[in-house]
Amino acid sequence: MHPNENVFAGQGNVGVVTGATLDTRDKNIVQHTGILWTTNFMAVKGLNRGGHNFGQIETDFSFLYDPGNDYKLVFANRTGVGTTIGDAGYYQQLKLGVTTTCVVSINGVLPVKRWPLTISR
Repeated sequence: MHPNENVFAGQGNVGVVTGATLDTRDKNIVQHTGILWTTNFMAVKGLNRGGHNFGQIETDFSFLYDPGNDYKLVFANRTGVGTTIGDAGYYQQLKLGVTTTCVVSINGVLPVKRWPLTISR
């Protein structure tokens, strides 16, 4: 698919990931009301010759609404948007709707731990 990408060569990247989360959903096992809004920003600098330098921003918004407050009918929606600025490698492309899982690669994928800011009512 991308023959010009030498994916098995050593690659080095450095970057930063930050984000914020607003969570007003009720704390039941199955939520019925509230919103969940997550926004993340990632900036990556390739350390190798020809490395990929890029930035990504993504936001994901979902809401739950129970018009009768009786848990019989709940409206739900989830919407996400994002963009990549710069020259991301094919394995670093934007993925909406999932936790950021690939920031750097050194002959494989390293998982990333996020520490979101949570605001709850």
